[in-house]
Amino acid sequence: MPQGRCNFPALSVAENLRLGAYTRHLPRSALETQVERMSVRFPRLKERWNTLAGNLSGGEQQMLEMGMVLMARPRLLLLDEPSLGLAPRAMDSVFATIRELTGDGITVLMVEHNLSVVADLTDTITVLARGEVLAEGTYDRVSRDPAVIEAYMGTGHG
Repeated sequence: MPQGRCNFPALSVAENLRLGAYTRHLPRSALETQVERMSVRFPRLKERWNTLAGNLSGGEQQMLEMGMVLMARPRLLLLDEPSLGLAPRAMDSVFATIRELTGDGITVLMVEHNLSVVADLTDTITVLARGEVLAEGTYDRVSRDPAVIEAYMGTGHG
């Protein structure tokens, strides 16, 4: 799931979700069953079913794009800064969905600059600086690592 908006703004929420399953070549009835499952996973989208994607809030668009990706039934989900530009309530909703997905057995690899929002989502955090691994481990270990504190907070802020 790329950073930024990647839906079809002139199509409805339902149409965007159907397009997410395009490569699966599902029969119409199976496709509609899958779309309905996304409406259960994302009830806010169900409320906006016939709304054009371009008229959704940033958080709603993020949910829609996640739904579109999930329609392809991935085993691995790559997320590039899912919290970028979201209001706190929308961010909470997106991360709650990510938590559910990992509970469903989907592996999630995420790039996220806001370390605290992923604290309870991760098994392992890898911190990169200038393309090099600076630290790796649990949130507790990484967040206390002097090299991470120095690199991201500067001298005298740790």
